[in-house]
Amino acid sequence: MDKKQKKQGQKRKGLGGLSPEKRKLLKQLIMKKASEEMRAEMQKRQKEKDEYLQKVLPVLKLDGLNKDQSAAKVKELYQKYCQIEEDIYDLEFKVARQDVEMQELTLKCNDVRGKYVKPVLKKVTKSEKTVKAPKNNPDWRENLKPKTDHAEANAEATLEA
Repeated sequence: MDKKQKKQGQKRKGLGGLSPEKRKLLKQLIMKKASEEMRAEMQKRQKEKDEYLQKVLPVLKLDGLNKDQSAAKVKELYQKYCQIEEDIYDLEFKVARQDVEMQELTLKCNDVRGKYVKPVLKKVTKSEKTVKAPKNNPDWRENLKPKTDHAEANAEATLEA
């Protein structure tokens, strides 16, 4: 009786205590259903795309056109091409401008919240000589850089010239 009470008091974990075989079968069924839904969605999108292209781009009929008519058709198609290129350029410029605005707004939000992006710091290796002062020489800072007298260097440069 203790075991039955203990089992009733326990909470079920995961998928209700299913056996591994049933769990595997359930996952397979879920994946199969999801793949079928994805295929149906892809076919729906392709159908919508084809319908849109048929509406926007009618079938090009060039049969039976004389030289003047074909030249006029070429000019018409070139005008459509130019218009499409202008639209593409405008949209690309608009998207680039929106990206810049989004970055600026993100920075402003971070400033308001007080969250800043921490820059990645480079590791700097320092030898023990530069970190610790030698015990025997109290003027250790003077030994780090050689002394040069700027006045002597300037005088020598003027003499050579």
